[in-house]
Amino acid sequence: AFSGWVIGLSMLGTIISSATFLALPAAAYVLDWRQLSINLVLPFIAIIAIVVFIPFFRQGKLTSAFEYLGNRYGVAPRIYGTCSFIAMQLIRMAQILFLVSLPIQFLTGAPIELVIVGAGIFIAFYTIAGGIEAVIWTDVIQAMILILGGILCFVLMA
Repeated sequence: AFSGWVIGLSMLGTIISSATFLALPAAAYVLDWRQLSINLVLPFIAIIAIVVFIPFFRQGKLTSAFEYLGNRYGVAPRIYGTCSFIAMQLIRMAQILFLVSLPIQFLTGAPIELVIVGAGIFIAFYTIAGGIEAVIWTDVIQAMILILGGILCFVLMA
């Protein structure tokens, strides 16, 4: 059982991926700030989720949207939704692993393929060895580093 602050920081660390940290600032520098407009909507989406979706799932004793698809439309839409979600997550994980590997490759000079495979093995190992507890505490550490880094940048630039 984890306390609320641990779960909150873990969720923050999960949301902030290498794409958020590396790709979006680079895109803002090269293009413009249009990516920021997506983030401005997130608090409103969270409110809708809290007010509409959480009560809906609790009343229906549902554990996932895929369970709802299965109950409402049958097995085929549930399997299609599940497979689509898995495919999207695999593509997302590949993108994040690639973006994590870029600065490591830049700093070490190692071939990008080796860095990707090495990072993937390392991440898989600590996830399998430590389970969800290792993942949660890794997210907490990541969130703390990012928060402290943001505060430090603000102090140094102010």
